[in-house]
Amino acid sequence: MQKPGIKVSSAVFGNWEAAHRVVGQDAMAWVEAGYPGFVCPMGYEADGADFSKWVRSRVDAVNHNISCYAGIGTHSLSAPEQLARQIQLSRELGAVGFVIFNLTKRLATPYLLCG
Repeated sequence: MQKPGIKVSSAVFGNWEAAHRVVGQDAMAWVEAGYPGFVCPMGYEADGADFSKWVRSRVDAVNHNISCYAGIGTHSLSAPEQLARQIQLSRELGAVGFVIFNLTKRLATPYLLCG
């Protein structure tokens, strides 16, 4: 039974071409077929330029046919400021939102807890 308003997502590897070759995950085919309601590419790049490159490429790949939420891997970040910057970059580059994977207390505390 289909339920209007419910979306199924796919957390997919950030490099779609390599993922297709190496593990058989064909995210682009899924997007083109309209299977997921939105995708969450796991880019996990600490460097701002590398992060920007993959977010832009995934947003362009889905071409607004479905929503793209940038996956931010906090395990690759060394400071809360990097997390804030990647959230900002996700918004600037056209991702609908972001998903944070494995948010640690060290990175979350400065932003989420007061006092």
